[in-house]
Amino acid sequence: MKKRNGILAVIAALALVIGAAVLMAKNRKADVSNVSRIIGYSALYGDETINAAFDAVQKIFSEDFAGCTLLELRYDADVENKYADDTMRYWQEHGQELLIVESSFRTDESVAGSGFSPNHTYTGWQWQLVRSEDKTGWENIGWGY
Repeated sequence: MKKRNGILAVIAALALVIGAAVLMAKNRKADVSNVSRIIGYSALYGDETINAAFDAVQKIFSEDFAGCTLLELRYDADVENKYADDTMRYWQEHGQELLIVESSFRTDESVAGSGFSPNHTYTGWQWQLVRSEDKTGWENIGWGY
């Protein structure tokens, strides 16, 4: 009987430890504290508009990319020209303004099993944003390569 109680106590302790680890991982946020914001010349947007788009990306990244560190956000003429056909097509199909931001980020070992490679730096990661309904900010509609 004592052996059985000991085994049950060990199992209960393990369940508590695993449960606490899962809860801590869920509440963990990504690191956006030292992101480099690169804003170059744009024929379409001023710095304030681009920074508002960057703010939207940082918020999403912080909440949804636990185990990752955002390194850089970029919007300049190169990015603008690279996605010009996509943004034009989106306007024609949806009647909404689309802005695509590029970023780079690094993962840590905790992302194993999440779809990201642990300890890897992703570059050229795209964020597709549309104007919010009130036209004061940006809303994410997708990300990836």
